[in-house]
Amino acid sequence: MARAVGWRVDLISLGFGKIRRKLRILNMSVEIRTFPLSGFVRPRPLDLISPQLKNFLIYAAGPGIEILLVLIIAILLGPSTLLHRSDSILLIATQSFCLAALFGAFFNLLPLPHRNDDGSQSLSDGLGMILCWTLPDSYYAGQMDAGKEG
Repeated sequence: MARAVGWRVDLISLGFGKIRRKLRILNMSVEIRTFPLSGFVRPRPLDLISPQLKNFLIYAAGPGIEILLVLIIAILLGPSTLLHRSDSILLIATQSFCLAALFGAFFNLLPLPHRNDDGSQSLSDGLGMILCWTLPDSYYAGQMDAGKEG
């Protein structure tokens, strides 16, 4: 989503816990962590055109894609099949994926701060979606300037 709105992605972190591997893909740093059950991106604005809206869309993309995938699967299989008890390993795996995706979206939308390993604070998608509207353009300009220095 960050690239779709014209922002740069400086970091993609897959999972939580200790960093196990660092890669560079398409000029982005990618971290693979111990438990690949969540993740985040560190976007950087490249312009000041509607930065609050763009930041909101970036935060909304994580839970949004999880909900969208569940809806697509429900449409393809039909809700009755998706919610039906089955002995099929493939269907049980699909049902498990949908349940995990819905729980993930729900918990990501809870407006909570998170403490990182380095002591810094990150925002859940829900809290980020709320707080991004309160940040002035000067905050986003500072992020742009910080990227030019690095």
